[in-house]
Amino acid sequence: MMASRKLGERVFPSFRRKSLGRLGTLSFSNGPESSLFSPLTILWTPVFTGVTTFLKSSSILEGRIKIVALFFIVMSAVACAGHAQESRSATPTDLAPCPDSPNCVSTRSKEPDRTMPPLPYLNSGRESMDRLVDVVRQMKRATIVSATPSYLHVEFRSALFRFVDDVEFLMEDSARLIHFRSASRTGYYDFGVNRKRMKEISDRYLRSADKKN
Repeated sequence: MMASRKLGERVFPSFRRKSLGRLGTLSFSNGPESSLFSPLTILWTPVFTGVTTFLKSSSILEGRIKIVALFFIVMSAVACAGHAQESRSATPTDLAPCPDSPNCVSTRSKEPDRTMPPLPYLNSGRESMDRLVDVVRQMKRATIVSATPSYLHVEFRSALFRFVDDVEFLMEDSARLIHFRSASRTGYYDFGVNRKRMKEISDRYLRSADKKN
């Protein structure tokens, strides 16, 4: 830009830069050459503006890409921190307690940040389990691993990093309740994914009663 300006000043003394507010546009003073080279000014200004805008947008885009990449690296590192843990119950007769890491929710937990309310029976226990299975099958990236009349084990995988969360449901006939536990198989922090998923499953399960009535 500076080289072009100096060249113009050497060729035409009347060549100068005029500041109009925030727009730096090239123009010529009212001289013999002004009417001849005004088309050059009209053409040069949008070209220069376009190139400058492109360079700025490229730098901004490159910076944003780096920020997004860094975010995913940090998120992956945080999620993968720690060691693999037992994320499901040893037997389908009861639910294992949540680990110390904040990546688990359970209706059996007494801790406020890990507990959730159990699901009520909808008519019989068999019909309740059938409704629950239907809900799970409609959810993305869900795989039913084991299903009995009183126990259901489902694996959920994350879309990006394919992390596995184990979700278990256990029927309690005496109280007519369905207890559940959702825990990440690896890592330390789950960014609230397990609680959000179980909230969605609970809502869908309860709404299924209205659809069939």
